[in-house]
Formats: sequence, C-alpha cells, structure tokens
Amino acid sequence: MVHKMNLNNEHNEAHTPRALARKITLFNQIDFNLVKNRLERHGVLLNGYREEFLIRRVSYHFNRSDVESTEEYFLRLTKDPAFLNDLLDSLTVNLSYFFRDKESFEYLKKDIFPQLFHKFKKVRIWSMGCSIGAEIYSVALILHAMGLLDRSELIATDNDQGVLHRAQLGKYCPTELKNLPKEYDKYFLKTDENYNRQKMLLIDPSIKSNVYFQRHDLTSGKPLAKKGLRKFQLLICRNVMIYFSKEAKENLYSQFYDWLEPGGILFIGANELLMGPVKYKFETLRSQFYRKPENPIG
Repeated sequence: MVHKMNLNNEHNEAHTPRALARKITLFNQIDFNLVKNRLERHGVLLNGYREEFLIRRVSYHFNRSDVESTEEYFLRLTKDPAFLNDLLDSLTVNLSYFFRDKESFEYLKKDIFPQLFHKFKKVRIWSMGCSIGAEIYSVALILHAMGLLDRSELIATDNDQGVLHRAQLGKYCPTELKNLPKEYDKYFLKTDENYNRQKMLLIDPSIKSNVYFQRHDLTSGKPLAKKGLRKFQLLICRNVMIYFSKEAKENLYSQFYDWLEPGGILFIGANELLMGPVKYKFETLRSQFYRKPENPIG
C-alpha cells in the first residue's frame, strides 16, 4: 500500500505562501516509504512510530528546509549528517519541565521509593525519552532530600542529541521550573545566560554529577549498552509510548518486564494506559505504576 505525505500546518513563518505551496505540492508526490527506506539505509529505524505521526513530522521538516526539490531532499538525507540529525530532532517532541504531574512524584516519594530501598541495597533507575533532563533531575532531587542518592544509580536516555546536550549542561529557564517545590529552589544557581529571553538557572553540581546521560533509540528494542549494567529496579517511560505503533508498544512492554528485577517498578505517563497488565505479567499498583512480581511468571 502506498502512503502519500500529507499537508502539515505547523509551520509557515520561514516561507512565502507561494514557495510553501510549491513545496507542499512537491511533498505530496512523495511515497512515504521512500523516506523510511532512505533513513533505514543509514541505520535509522522508524517502524516503531505511528505512521501518521511520522508523516506529519517529516512533512514539517521538508517544508521548513531550504531544499528546492524532492531529489535534493533525499540527497541531503544521504550525504549531510547534520541534515539527517535535524530530521531526527523533528521527530522528537520535547515538552518537559520539573515535577511534571506532581501527584505521581509524590507517590514515588512516599510509596515507591520506601518499597524499593527496603528491598534493594542499591536502586538503578532508567529514565527513557528523558528530553532536557527535567524528569531524572526531579527524581535526583527527591532522592537527595531523602538521603538516598548515594544508594542510587541514575541513567537517562534520549534519541535526540540536542536535548541530551542541554540535559548534561543542567541549565533551565524559569518556565521549566514552574512546578518546582519551594524546598528545591536552593539547588538552582542563577547565571548570566539567557534562553527565550529568560535568565537561565544551573542545577547544583552535587545533583547533576549523579546522573549519567546516554543516547539510546528506544524503538530499537535493544537494552542499554553500558559496561557492567545489570537489571533495573525502576523504569520511567512517560509520555513517550504515545508516538509508537501498537506493535512497538507491545514489544517494549515485554522488554520492560525483562529489564526489571523481580519487585521492580514501571512508571508510565498520566495519558498512557497499560492495557491488560496481566498480559505483560505486571501487577498494577495504581494508575501509572506497575510492578514485576516477586516470583516472575515464565
């Protein structure tokens, strides 16, 4: 079945109406499978994403680029690594801020962490699709306040090198700290740098140094390649799976089960639902939180 690229209205500021209309006409003539095949030749696998999402984001990338033809677009994807990386960045939606969904972080603090640190001497935590690092640093702040950071190993991954760089810098603007509880204000230092006309704040090195960031493509289904890495006690994968196909989700939930220690926890997003957790052999603790049984099945 041939799938054609569709019009995307997310953008228009970079082009005149006439130029944009011409590019849209060109783009609608492209078989989307050609784009997928071109990327796959270079090791970029897109099968895990929902097709309508991919079409929308690739259309956005094509129409805001400076190419004049579909042939030039394909050539740039093949020959220009920066252009290819820019497309990959376009596929990533990076809305992130500290303590997003406060109620869940409170449950993590009062219920999940006491369970895990009672059972395990050391707790390894993997934040997937970590974006700018706000999520994993929120976890680190909680653990530091609980006196448990030295018994933790925090790893955060994303497939977008740009947001990983920001996460490693640990610099944030006030809007990204809008949900930050007052008791954590002291861990952010003012800087003279600006971002989106806002003064940046730097997270305290005592927190930042406890988080390890790495690039990882979740849709590959491959475990994290880190020397000496064992299984995890907590997997955090929030607001990521909504972009994936049903098949990719099913494969990943099975992988999550394998990557967790017995008694380990899976923490997903507020707008996501693990349909039939028993199918994936998880126990439901409450909305967003699932546990691998102490005596795993199979």
